[in-house]
Amino acid sequence: MRWSRYRRDVSAGRLDINDVDLESLILARNDAHPDGDWWFDPGSGESLYLGVDDDQDLARLREGGHVLIPREPQPRGDIDDFLASDELAATGEDVVVRLLDAYRGRGGLRRFREVVGRTAAADAWGRFMLSREGVRAIDWLLDRGLVDEGPARRRRDELAGATVGTEGAPAPQPGRDVG
Repeated sequence: MRWSRYRRDVSAGRLDINDVDLESLILARNDAHPDGDWWFDPGSGESLYLGVDDDQDLARLREGGHVLIPREPQPRGDIDDFLASDELAATGEDVVVRLLDAYRGRGGLRRFREVVGRTAAADAWGRFMLSREGVRAIDWLLDRGLVDEGPARRRRDELAGATVGTEGAPAPQPGRDVG
C-alpha cells in the first residue's frame, strides 16, 4: 500500500480525533526504544516509527509535515492511583496485596508492570492505563493544534471519565503532571 493513499490534504484543516490512531500515538509516547523516533502525520493521523535501519520509511518523512512525538513515560502516580482504585479493589484482596508487594522498593515500577499482566487486574490496568494515556495524547494533539478542538475535548472528557473510581482522584488535567 502506498502512503499517499492515506494522506489527507493538510490544508483542509485539522484532523477529527476519530481519524487519529490514538493507540499507536499512546505507544509512541511511551516507547523507550533507543534506536529510533516516532513521528506523527497530521495528514493521516498515523504515527510512524523511524528506526536506524528503516531507510525505506525515510521518504515518507521527507514528504513533510510530520511532527516528532516526544517520549513521555507514564508517570508513577498513575500506579498509585490504580492501586487506590475501586476497580482494583474489586479484583480481590489477594491481587491487591500481590501488586502492592511488587510495587514496593527499588525496581517497583518494573516489577508492578511484570506482575499486573499475570493477575486478575490485567484488564482493569489496561483500561485504566489507556484512558490516562489517551487523555495525555489528546492534550498533546490539542496543544499543537493538530485536531479539531470540540470533538477532541469531548473524547478527552470521555476518557477522563473512565479513570474516575479512584476514590475521587481526578484524571490528569491539561498542562499538569500527575506524577
